[in-house]
Amino acid sequence: MAGVSIKYFAALLLVGGVVCINGVANEISETDVEMIAYHNQLLKSIYNEAVKLSIYVLRWSEELCTKMDNEDILIYKNIASEKSKKTVEQVTRETILRNCINRVEDRFDPTANRDDVYGPDEPLLLKYGLADIQKVVEQKYEDFFEEILWQIKLYLKSLTPEQQRNTTARNLKGWSSKIRAASTLARKELTFRSFMRYYFLQESV
Repeated sequence: MAGVSIKYFAALLLVGGVVCINGVANEISETDVEMIAYHNQLLKSIYNEAVKLSIYVLRWSEELCTKMDNEDILIYKNIASEKSKKTVEQVTRETILRNCINRVEDRFDPTANRDDVYGPDEPLLLKYGLADIQKVVEQKYEDFFEEILWQIKLYLKSLTPEQQRNTTARNLKGWSSKIRAASTLARKELTFRSFMRYYFLQESV
């Protein structure tokens, strides 16, 4: 899959939030404890939304692949044998199906490189409704970004004027603005990934 998968990123959100908060626990005043808890709640909420998106993409990938008849799905048999280091004869239908699902999930990644995910299975996937499913998944990505931006907006509105000037608030404002300004879904996703890597791994609350 091109870039960082949403599943990996969901884990980063959860771990990063805990690390950031624990790292400053001894440096804050009592009056800020409630806001730290609210910040942690925001991170967990974004994590939950990312997980739901990942599950959604997986389910659509499974639905497409399980519709394939026994003859069509065999296109993934050689690829599956190469990945599992087994002979073609030893590859089970379950392994073939898993390989198909992984390929379709890669196709649903908005940042995927066309050369990496488009192959001889393209006509087959289109035969089983890839184009229509792709539109549904893309809308789900759009809904995901709208939801987390709304949650961040609510969080920022709850801060005092002084708290809104701190590093965390300024970073969240910058992140929201860049995602909203992104002209394509791929740009939104790349902005989401790059900012979150920076925010959770380098910045403190």
